[in-house]
Amino acid sequence: APVIIGTPATTVAEDSSYSFIPTVSDVDAGDTQTFSINIKPTWATFSTSTGGLTGTPTNADVGITSGIIISVTDAANATVSLTAFTITVVNTNDAPVISGTPATTAVEDAAYSFTPTVSDVDAGDTQTFSISNKPTWATFSTSTGGLTGTPVQADIGTTSGIVISVADAANATVSLAAFNLTVSNTNDAPVIIGTPATTVAEDSSYSFIPTVSDVDAGDTQTFSINI
Repeated sequence: APVIIGTPATTVAEDSSYSFIPTVSDVDAGDTQTFSINIKPTWATFSTSTGGLTGTPTNADVGITSGIIISVTDAANATVSLTAFTITVVNTNDAPVISGTPATTAVEDAAYSFTPTVSDVDAGDTQTFSISNKPTWATFSTSTGGLTGTPVQADIGTTSGIVISVADAANATVSLAAFNLTVSNTNDAPVIIGTPATTVAEDSSYSFIPTVSDVDAGDTQTFSINI
């Protein structure tokens, strides 16, 4: 019978390659060997010509495969096996994935809201959000990544280079592409005030001029009178 030896690694990190090839000798010169495996890990491939067990487990493969047995059989059907072994796939932290397309324009006096979508293959992992170059008129949630607010006249203009990021418990951080947010003007009605005199003596001059203000810089006003 052939002789098979080797000590397979019993742990492999998620997303790392695993490889084990046993060593086989046979005193019968010219004999051929065929390898087989019992309870092969689902993430691995096995060579019947070399006995090689190889593969790269992913997050879904984290866990233990027990009772793996690699055997070799010669042309006379004499079979020998390695001792059964276990392979444990150890979790490696995966960075979260963040996506979403924020609106890049907001209208004065209208509500703005954007919340990114986040996923993480590491079950139970927690995420914390952060922002760079937050518009002064907006609020930001570190628990959801939500950017919300209602800009006013004073906020008209552009905030550039806004970056929303998310970090998991292991501090693996990913970010959305930087974006700009422009607040466009909405016309505001002018404000007119004043208290005209309601009496005037005969043969006396009368004069009243109201006071007008308008937050829309450069806006022009036209007055009219009824009765």
